[in-house]
Amino acid sequence: MIEVYDPDARSFVVGSYGEIGQFPSEVYLVGNEKEVLLNRMTYNYNDDGMVVEEYCYEDPNPYDEEEEEDLVSVTEYTYYSGNLAKEDYYVYDASGVKNLASTTEWTYDENGFPIRKDIYYDSVLSYYEEIKCNTKGKPVEMRQYTYNGVLTGVREYEYTETGEYLTYREYTGDKEALSVETNYVYDSRDYLRRVDVKYYDYIYDEENENGEPQISEEHYEYIYPSDVQNRLGTLE
Repeated sequence: MIEVYDPDARSFVVGSYGEIGQFPSEVYLVGNEKEVLLNRMTYNYNDDGMVVEEYCYEDPNPYDEEEEEDLVSVTEYTYYSGNLAKEDYYVYDASGVKNLASTTEWTYDENGFPIRKDIYYDSVLSYYEEIKCNTKGKPVEMRQYTYNGVLTGVREYEYTETGEYLTYREYTGDKEALSVETNYVYDSRDYLRRVDVKYYDYIYDEENENGEPQISEEHYEYIYPSDVQNRLGTLE
């Protein structure tokens, strides 16, 4: 898989609002014969350089010989006093009609730090998250609840001294069981070089009465362009 990022979209970093990462503008699947474009994103910006519309295009038959693109979704972003206030996510049906699928609304404290987000489907509250930030406004804990207040999971974030992601963990319930653990590995010059992810799958049966998790792993290595190679540091 190859992900291509729009450098102009760097001003819209999802991590500023409590999510890990940034959406790629293009995603390719590399097979034995050719690179297959799975989806492509385009962006519209406001005068402040923030993304206000995000369009997603997909090839309905990516493995045939024809290069086609259908508009499948659009996300519209609304800002208030410089903060992201609302995300409206629309999908297009087979006839090209645009339908609202979900809405996310953000709430901030007096410092402009996010403290809550509410997710609606069909204009009905589905779940919400309470957000705890550090002194720099970066989320360190997000607690997810059902619409009627039942805690379903916790997410935790740790950062480097420069504010980059260091670890990310997901738990079920009130941190009852670890489900995902992500570690970000930097070199001696603070370039991100690798991301290591562990998934914990808890299966209870006669052979595993104690419920020890089955662990699977994914490892992602960052490849930098040639003009950056000589600036990279060393890995321990």
